[in-house]
Amino acid sequence: MLQDGNYPTIGEELNGNDSILFRKIAENNQSEVYSVMVKDNEHNSTFYCYLLRASGNWKIDAIRKFQIQKFIYEVADSIAKNENVSDSVSNLQIMITLITSSDEELKSYLSNNINSFYELVNEFESDESKRLESFMNKCGVESIFYDD
Repeated sequence: MLQDGNYPTIGEELNGNDSILFRKIAENNQSEVYSVMVKDNEHNSTFYCYLLRASGNWKIDAIRKFQIQKFIYEVADSIAKNENVSDSVSNLQIMITLITSSDEELKSYLSNNINSFYELVNEFESDESKRLESFMNKCGVESIFYDD
């Protein structure tokens, strides 16, 4: 928890120089949740703002953020500079790219690769492990499990 002091607060990230995109992702008559993306020239950061209606007024109940360590971005940048990488490094690159992507970029990735994900599910359900790893690598998936 003490290491969090080394990172900028959400208020510090909202410095007026970045672009800010927000969208409502959930609502009912007593609460709302917004996804807020702060984007600069190099990276983006997404946090979630939870609002509650209290005495007829909306109040911030919580703000949640998925914190990514700086070295993850450094690894992503380093791998991206290499043109010829091994399959294992290429798979790592896909995973790191997905980890550091915004919600909108993740939705776009899923939309662009939806057929590959369907193929992955079909392969997983068929118990044909010969090709399963290939499909997992193609989709940037590290592991799969059944949810009971």
